[in-house]
Amino acid sequence: MQQRAADVHADPDMDADPKDEARRDTALEERPEVDWDYWLDENPQIVAWLTVPGTDIDCPVVQAPADNPEFYLHHDIFGTWNYAGCPYVDASCPKGVDSPCVLIYGHNLTGEPETMFADFAQYVDEDYAREHARMVLQTQDETRELTVWGAAVVEGTSPLNRTAFESEADLTDYRGLLLSRANMVLDGAAWDRDTLYVFCTCSYSTYRNERTLVFATGPPA
Repeated sequence: MQQRAADVHADPDMDADPKDEARRDTALEERPEVDWDYWLDENPQIVAWLTVPGTDIDCPVVQAPADNPEFYLHHDIFGTWNYAGCPYVDASCPKGVDSPCVLIYGHNLTGEPETMFADFAQYVDEDYAREHARMVLQTQDETRELTVWGAAVVEGTSPLNRTAFESEADLTDYRGLLLSRANMVLDGAAWDRDTLYVFCTCSYSTYRNERTLVFATGPPA
Protein backbone atom coordinates (compact mmCIF):
# COMPACT_ATOMS: atom_id res chain seq x y z
CA MET A 1 0.00 0.00 0.00
CA GLN A 2 1.29 3.46 -0.83
CA GLN A 3 1.78 5.91 2.01
CA ARG A 4 1.78 9.65 1.51
CA ALA A 5 3.79 12.34 3.25
CA ALA A 6 0.91 13.21 5.56
CA ASP A 7 0.71 9.60 6.74
CA VAL A 8 4.36 9.17 7.74
CA HIS A 9 6.09 11.18 10.45
CA ALA A 10 9.76 10.64 11.19
CA ASP A 11 10.72 11.59 14.73
CA PRO A 12 14.48 12.09 14.99
CA ASP A 13 14.23 11.88 18.78
CA MET A 14 12.28 8.62 18.90
CA ASP A 15 13.73 5.77 20.97
CA ALA A 16 16.15 3.67 18.94
CA ASP A 17 15.05 0.17 18.02
CA PRO A 18 17.63 -2.26 19.51
CA LYS A 19 17.35 -4.42 16.39
CA ASP A 20 18.04 -1.41 14.20
CA GLU A 21 21.08 -0.51 16.29
CA ALA A 22 22.32 -4.08 15.89
CA ARG A 23 21.91 -3.82 12.11
CA ARG A 24 23.87 -0.56 12.19
CA ASP A 25 26.71 -2.22 14.07
CA THR A 26 26.65 -5.17 11.67
CA ALA A 27 26.81 -2.88 8.65
CA LEU A 28 29.90 -1.14 10.00
CA GLU A 29 31.55 -4.41 10.98
CA GLU A 30 30.97 -6.01 7.58
CA ARG A 31 32.32 -3.17 5.46
CA PRO A 32 35.47 -4.21 3.60
CA GLU A 33 38.80 -2.49 3.92
CA VAL A 34 39.15 -0.78 0.55
CA ASP A 35 42.61 -0.52 -1.00
CA TRP A 36 42.06 2.88 -2.58
CA ASP A 37 45.57 3.07 -4.02
CA TYR A 38 44.92 -0.11 -5.99
CA TRP A 39 41.44 0.77 -7.19
CA LEU A 40 42.21 4.35 -8.18
CA ASP A 41 45.24 3.12 -10.08
CA GLU A 42 42.94 0.74 -11.97
CA ASN A 43 40.30 3.41 -12.61
CA PRO A 44 40.42 6.98 -11.25
CA GLN A 45 36.65 7.30 -11.86
CA ILE A 46 35.94 4.99 -8.91
CA VAL A 47 34.39 7.25 -6.27
CA ALA A 48 32.89 4.93 -3.66
CA TRP A 49 32.41 1.41 -2.37
CA LEU A 50 28.88 0.30 -1.49
CA THR A 51 28.16 -2.49 1.00
CA VAL A 52 24.70 -3.76 1.99
CA PRO A 53 25.12 -6.48 4.66
CA GLY A 54 23.05 -9.62 4.11
CA THR A 55 22.92 -9.07 0.34
CA ASP A 56 25.26 -9.60 -2.62
CA ILE A 57 25.78 -5.84 -2.96
CA ASP A 58 29.41 -5.20 -2.08
CA CYS A 59 31.11 -3.38 -4.91
CA PRO A 60 32.90 -0.30 -6.18
CA VAL A 61 30.89 2.56 -7.67
CA VAL A 62 32.15 4.80 -10.47
CA GLN A 63 31.29 8.33 -11.55
CA ALA A 64 29.78 8.37 -15.05
CA PRO A 65 31.64 10.86 -17.29
CA ALA A 66 29.71 13.92 -18.44
CA ASP A 67 30.76 13.41 -22.06
CA ASN A 68 29.54 9.78 -22.11
CA PRO A 69 26.89 9.42 -19.38
CA GLU A 70 25.93 5.81 -20.23
CA PHE A 71 29.49 4.51 -20.62
CA TYR A 72 29.29 2.28 -17.54
CA LEU A 73 25.95 0.84 -18.56
CA HIS A 74 27.99 -1.66 -20.57
CA HIS A 75 31.55 -1.26 -19.30
CA ASP A 76 32.97 -2.88 -16.18
CA ILE A 77 34.85 -1.30 -13.32
CA PHE A 78 38.07 -1.44 -15.33
CA GLY A 79 36.54 0.38 -18.30
CA THR A 80 36.37 -2.78 -20.43
CA TRP A 81 33.24 -3.46 -22.48
CA ASN A 82 30.90 -5.79 -20.62
CA TYR A 83 27.14 -6.09 -21.09
CA ALA A 84 26.75 -6.25 -17.28
CA GLY A 85 28.28 -2.82 -16.78
CA CYS A 86 28.92 -1.70 -13.20
CA PRO A 87 27.22 0.55 -10.62
CA TYR A 88 27.65 4.23 -11.44
CA VAL A 89 26.66 7.67 -10.20
CA ASP A 90 24.53 9.60 -12.69
CA ALA A 91 26.69 11.99 -14.71
CA SER A 92 24.29 14.86 -13.96
CA CYS A 93 24.83 14.73 -10.18
CA PRO A 94 26.50 18.15 -9.81
CA LYS A 95 28.96 17.07 -7.09
CA GLY A 96 29.03 13.31 -7.66
CA VAL A 97 28.64 11.41 -4.38
CA ASP A 98 28.68 14.76 -2.56
CA SER A 99 25.51 15.99 -4.30
CA PRO A 100 22.31 16.75 -2.32
CA CYS A 101 20.68 13.86 -4.20
CA VAL A 102 22.95 11.01 -5.28
CA LEU A 103 21.46 8.83 -8.03
CA ILE A 104 23.21 5.48 -8.52
CA TYR A 105 22.36 2.94 -11.22
CA GLY A 106 23.14 -0.77 -11.41
CA HIS A 107 21.84 -3.70 -13.45
CA ASN A 108 19.66 -6.48 -12.04
CA LEU A 109 21.48 -9.65 -13.08
CA THR A 110 19.53 -12.31 -11.21
CA GLY A 111 20.94 -15.72 -12.09
CA GLU A 112 24.34 -14.38 -13.13
CA PRO A 113 27.55 -14.92 -11.11
CA GLU A 114 27.65 -11.16 -10.42
CA THR A 115 24.11 -10.11 -9.51
CA MET A 116 25.01 -6.40 -9.29
CA PHE A 117 21.96 -4.51 -7.91
CA ALA A 118 19.49 -7.42 -8.15
CA ASP A 119 18.83 -7.41 -4.39
CA PHE A 120 17.50 -3.86 -4.55
CA ALA A 121 14.49 -5.19 -6.48
CA GLN A 122 13.38 -6.93 -3.27
CA TYR A 123 13.10 -3.72 -1.26
CA VAL A 124 9.41 -3.26 -2.05
CA ASP A 125 8.91 -6.05 0.50
CA GLU A 126 8.76 -4.25 3.86
CA ASP A 127 10.19 -7.13 5.89
CA TYR A 128 13.12 -7.48 3.51
CA ALA A 129 13.73 -3.74 3.49
CA ARG A 130 13.68 -3.49 7.27
CA GLU A 131 16.10 -6.40 7.59
CA HIS A 132 18.50 -4.76 5.10
CA ALA A 133 17.88 -1.09 5.89
CA ARG A 134 21.48 -0.29 6.77
CA MET A 135 24.11 0.36 4.09
CA VAL A 136 27.67 1.62 4.15
CA LEU A 137 29.08 3.88 1.44
CA GLN A 138 32.82 4.37 1.67
CA THR A 139 34.69 7.09 -0.15
CA GLN A 140 38.42 7.70 -0.14
CA ASP A 141 37.95 10.20 2.70
CA GLU A 142 35.12 8.86 4.87
CA THR A 143 32.62 6.15 5.73
CA ARG A 144 28.93 7.04 5.43
CA GLU A 145 26.11 5.13 7.07
CA LEU A 146 22.96 5.13 4.95
CA THR A 147 19.45 4.23 6.10
CA VAL A 148 16.73 3.03 3.72
CA TRP A 149 13.33 4.68 4.15
CA GLY A 150 11.33 3.56 1.11
CA ALA A 151 11.11 2.01 -2.34
CA ALA A 152 9.01 2.45 -5.46
CA VAL A 153 8.31 0.46 -8.62
CA VAL A 154 8.00 2.68 -11.68
CA GLU A 155 7.95 2.44 -15.45
CA GLY A 156 11.35 2.72 -17.07
CA THR A 157 10.30 5.93 -18.78
CA SER A 158 9.19 7.57 -15.51
CA PRO A 159 10.63 11.07 -15.02
CA LEU A 160 10.84 10.46 -11.27
CA ASN A 161 14.65 10.51 -11.16
CA ARG A 162 16.08 14.00 -10.65
CA THR A 163 19.52 15.32 -9.81
CA ALA A 164 19.23 19.12 -10.16
CA PHE A 165 17.27 21.36 -7.78
CA GLU A 166 16.71 25.10 -7.74
CA SER A 167 16.59 25.40 -3.97
CA GLU A 168 16.39 23.46 -0.73
CA ALA A 169 12.61 23.84 -0.92
CA ASP A 170 12.65 22.25 -4.37
CA LEU A 171 14.60 19.28 -2.98
CA THR A 172 12.16 18.99 -0.06
CA ASP A 173 9.24 18.92 -2.49
CA TYR A 174 11.01 16.19 -4.45
CA ARG A 175 11.44 14.11 -1.29
CA GLY A 176 7.71 14.45 -0.68
CA LEU A 177 7.00 13.34 -4.24
CA LEU A 178 9.10 10.22 -3.78
CA LEU A 179 7.29 9.49 -0.53
CA SER A 180 3.90 9.85 -2.22
CA ARG A 181 4.96 7.47 -5.02
CA ALA A 182 6.58 4.87 -2.76
CA ASN A 183 5.17 1.35 -2.70
CA MET A 184 6.94 0.71 0.60
CA VAL A 185 7.80 3.12 3.43
CA LEU A 186 9.45 2.05 6.66
CA ASP A 187 7.67 3.37 9.76
CA GLY A 188 9.62 6.06 11.59
CA ALA A 189 12.12 6.47 8.76
CA ALA A 190 13.76 9.88 8.39
CA TRP A 191 12.85 10.62 4.78
CA ASP A 192 12.95 14.43 4.96
CA ARG A 193 16.49 15.37 5.97
CA ASP A 194 20.18 15.02 5.15
CA THR A 195 21.55 13.71 1.85
CA LEU A 196 19.13 11.77 -0.34
CA TYR A 197 20.32 8.60 -2.12
CA VAL A 198 18.32 6.92 -4.88
CA PHE A 199 19.41 3.49 -6.09
CA CYS A 200 17.91 2.41 -9.41
CA THR A 201 17.78 -1.09 -10.92
CA CYS A 202 15.64 -3.08 -13.34
CA SER A 203 12.82 -5.23 -11.97
CA TYR A 204 10.17 -7.49 -13.43
CA SER A 205 6.97 -7.42 -11.39
CA THR A 206 4.45 -4.97 -12.86
CA TYR A 207 5.57 -3.18 -16.03
CA ARG A 208 7.16 -4.49 -19.18
CA ASN A 209 9.89 -1.86 -18.84
CA GLU A 210 10.28 -1.46 -15.09
CA ARG A 211 12.62 0.02 -12.51
CA THR A 212 12.78 -0.30 -8.75
CA LEU A 213 13.99 2.76 -6.88
CA VAL A 214 15.32 2.44 -3.34
CA PHE A 215 15.44 5.61 -1.25
CA ALA A 216 17.92 6.19 1.57
CA THR A 217 19.30 9.04 3.66
CA GLY A 218 22.87 9.65 4.70
CA PRO A 219 24.91 12.29 6.51
CA PRO A 220 25.22 15.72 4.92
CA ALA A 221 28.12 15.87 2.44
